[in-house]
Amino acid sequence: MAVVMAEDSRTAVEQFYAEQVHALDRGDLDAYGDTFAADAEFVIDGLRTLRGRARIVEHSRVLRDARSARGAVQRHFMANCAVTPTGDDLRVRGTVLAVESVAGQGSRITAVIEFADLLRVEGVAGHRVVSRTAKPN
Repeated sequence: MAVVMAEDSRTAVEQFYAEQVHALDRGDLDAYGDTFAADAEFVIDGLRTLRGRARIVEHSRVLRDARSARGAVQRHFMANCAVTPTGDDLRVRGTVLAVESVAGQGSRITAVIEFADLLRVEGVAGHRVVSRTAKPN
């Protein structure tokens, strides 16, 4: 049976993810990085583990710069988030659709990614990703 969360808590989680992907998509890597704990761990498909906020941001910067060199931009769409409270933290599972666009060439889906996060709740509506696993389908 699913644990029922207060509507304002659910809304805060949805807002957190919206702000995170918007920061990433507009290239505000400082704001994106701030959504991770300083010592966060980001495991990508079991192939690569990024440890620490600075490494996570640098990885995103390298990918963004490579896309920019090709004249491409990427947008992320999050869906199907299931949130489970675990004491002071939250476990969140969901799906991210990544779409890349190049002017004059239209858009294409570049990835469908299943993710699992451990979020630390900080303050009234603040959250930070403590750990994330991401696996492309």
